[in-house]
Amino acid sequence: MAETTLLQVNNLRTVFKTDDGLVHAVNGISYKLGYHEAIGVVGESGSGKSVSHLSMLRLIPQPPGKIIGGEVWFEKQNLLAMSAEELRTIRGRDVSFIFQDPMTSLNPFLKIETQMVEGIMLHKKVSKQEAKERAIELFRRVGISEPEKRLSGYPHQMSGGMRQRVMIAMALMTRPKLLIADEPTTALDVTIQAQILELINTLRREEGMSLILITHNLGVVAGMTDRILVMYAGYIVEENTTQELFEHPRHPYTVGLIRSIPKIHEKREGRFYSIPGTPPNLLNLPDACPFYPRCERHKDICKQKMPPLVENGSGRYACYFPY
Repeated sequence: MAETTLLQVNNLRTVFKTDDGLVHAVNGISYKLGYHEAIGVVGESGSGKSVSHLSMLRLIPQPPGKIIGGEVWFEKQNLLAMSAEELRTIRGRDVSFIFQDPMTSLNPFLKIETQMVEGIMLHKKVSKQEAKERAIELFRRVGISEPEKRLSGYPHQMSGGMRQRVMIAMALMTRPKLLIADEPTTALDVTIQAQILELINTLRREEGMSLILITHNLGVVAGMTDRILVMYAGYIVEENTTQELFEHPRHPYTVGLIRSIPKIHEKREGRFYSIPGTPPNLLNLPDACPFYPRCERHKDICKQKMPPLVENGSGRYACYFPY
């Protein structure tokens, strides 16, 4: 692995066993992330964005989930080949995860102080007082007023935006090298969304972290990332620099996502654009392009074989008939 590469994912595959059969949630994704780099992972619900990154840290429930192939190299260690004990020394210390819903991620029976202080003491081997001081410092940095009072409270005593700030503070406790933010603004109003995203961006630059921002909203990643991965049906269908992806999208799905973004300066008649059809059933994925039933450019070959990821200048795309 190159010295500039922090994370390298090779052919990661994850399935879930159900009564109806195997759900093929992640289907051989591969990409690299550099030190101090920020990438966005976008796609509709069910595209494999969250499952792929939970799989990397072995956080999916097993069973019914199972990682059936691939490697995840973090620096010079394969996370999928490590023992559970070895992985715990990296997860939470060098790699932190901001989960979608802070109300279900925080323990409702424990005070915030208990949940934060234990994590710092475990990974940094400091005293309880030092850990508490670090927690207070982080609360101030993420914009939580009266940090001492908030630390002694419970999650249900805070608003959604405040709980999300607590989750960000918890993720930064150990000064991680990589921060994975999974839909960090879900269920927050637009004003609070903007504040949370700006906060993550500022803290990332100050701490020198790498960032993986998972979202279904292309507008969110536009101003925060260096590169974007577009996922569909468990595959990466396009990857490029953020600027190039917005200016010259190649995959029809990416084009559809960008067309779906409302534009204030454009006059509109009729309904907003939406991609026709629905995502495929991951139970019975054929060896074909999963997007072809919804694609206006598809031809017979699209129904017969999954297109490979083709190198294209600064990026890659998986399409026989790109734009």
